[in-house]
Amino acid sequence: MKRPWILSPNGKRTALHLANVASLLLFVAYALHFVLVETPRQNVLQLDPKNVSYCEIAAATSEAGCPEIQGLELTNGQAAIANLGTQANGTSLTLDFTNHQQLQGSRELWLRLENPNGEILELARVEIELGLKSRTTAEFLLVSDLADIQNGKLLLGY
Repeated sequence: MKRPWILSPNGKRTALHLANVASLLLFVAYALHFVLVETPRQNVLQLDPKNVSYCEIAAATSEAGCPEIQGLELTNGQAAIANLGTQANGTSLTLDFTNHQQLQGSRELWLRLENPNGEILELARVEIELGLKSRTTAEFLLVSDLADIQNGKLLLGY
């Protein structure tokens, strides 16, 4: 009785070479995925203190609002101002972002409060953590009076 081709010495050698080629192709595909997809997610551009752009948070839901910050989109501008939370130390402002580029890491954001005359009343900063499975929020604590915050202009620095 004749043995099947795969059990012959030549068949075993050919199967071993095919397995090596398949393994090499899978490794190359993994390396390309890591370089092209995973590494850019972890390269979060940081805030440049010498070149900070500000946008008005109240206008964030309109088309003239805050542009995306490296794939981060502010989603609750006017709602965040309407839902200011009072704490023992001051007033908290919670901003929600959509992480379109699925970034991972941390990034600094600034907040500037101006009165109607354009004078700066308060500056705040926060570092947000970006992740694939966590909600991206920035919570600022303001110590100005609630009336000053509601009557002033809140600007997000990015």
